[in-house]
Amino acid sequence: MNQPMTPPVMQRSTPRLSLTKLAEYLGATPRRRRRIVADQKFPRPFAAARYGRARAALVEHLTGALDEAGLVQQVTAISAREDGTPWQLQDDLGCIEAMLAWLEVPVPSAGCRDDVTLRAAAQAPPRLVLGGLEVSVAPELLVGGKDRQGQAVRGAVKLYFSKHHPLGPVGGPAAATALHAWVGAVLNGEPTARWCRVVDVFAGQVWLAPPHRARRLANLELAAEEIAQRWPLLPVPEGAGVVLAA
Repeated sequence: MNQPMTPPVMQRSTPRLSLTKLAEYLGATPRRRRRIVADQKFPRPFAAARYGRARAALVEHLTGALDEAGLVQQVTAISAREDGTPWQLQDDLGCIEAMLAWLEVPVPSAGCRDDVTLRAAAQAPPRLVLGGLEVSVAPELLVGGKDRQGQAVRGAVKLYFSKHHPLGPVGGPAAATALHAWVGAVLNGEPTARWCRVVDVFAGQVWLAPPHRARRLANLELAAEEIAQRWPLLPVPEGAGVVLAA
């Protein structure tokens, strides 16, 4: 009798986490922390990212290419689709929920009088290195322009999609702090804190880079060091099949 095939997993040799997973890690339970790191070290091969259609629509909306009525039309179009794999249909539902939640997200007033332009960020941007950990920041939008005094404005916007793990008062400011550090390292200039924003779509919260960031950045670096030290000690998940290099 043939045995059922066990799914293969990838294995990353270099410690690496996404920005939002690092932020979630800070406020997570020990059990959840272990799961976050294990999922990043041993990702499933060929796993498609969720919320792709919602992310693309929100980027268009924020850059001015799609107004609120157009956003609602996209929700209607996705709702009308009946064919597709179970994964696609589930992702469609998630995208609809995310786009409807977006309509309830408050727009922070900080910086609204600045003369800025939001543009879609490049794919696969440079990573931020903290404490031996590569942090994939990957903002969806870059912000540039001038403030009311004519000073340069530099920033970025990161969208966060999770129905069950909101960033909260620990993860939100931490993510915005790391985003601020990334802007300073990659965009070659002093970041504008009020324009380094992480949007928790489902929670309906917008986190701006807070003042007094030195301690928060130090805590991020300590967490990154902890992850980098734990990385080589994590075993291959029980029941996993072939381990592929990533």
